[in-house]
Amino acid sequence: MKIKKNNDAITEMFGTILLLFIAVTIFVIIQANILSNPTPHQQPYITIVGEIQGKDITLLHSGGEPLSLQTRVTFEIGENVINIVIGENDYLDSNYKADGVWNIGERLIFSQESDLSNLYVKVTVVDVVSNSIVMDEILQH
Repeated sequence: MKIKKNNDAITEMFGTILLLFIAVTIFVIIQANILSNPTPHQQPYITIVGEIQGKDITLLHSGGEPLSLQTRVTFEIGENVINIVIGENDYLDSNYKADGVWNIGERLIFSQESDLSNLYVKVTVVDVVSNSIVMDEILQH
């Protein structure tokens, strides 16, 4: 008895394996390059009002999303640049810090030793969660 090999069956098996390999490769490329990349955080909507009163710079959170106590604030006063974290020291009242965020109606007060009149004052607030600038204002020329 002589067994004959069927070349058509081998060709179909090879083609099916090749198509399966191509499909798996495309899926892996899509997964690695597109689906695994984290989506960027959206910039939060926040309204902050800045005011200078004598030796104090007051920032009022007057609307929008709460900010983390790790939010960074940069003050440019004349030639000096001062960086603070709002949850450190006594920039926010201790009652405001209790909930762990800077909310609507809460004031941040940054005091200086000298009077701020006639000095250039610029304030930049950076939300560390979204890594975005939520306020960048010149309060005084």
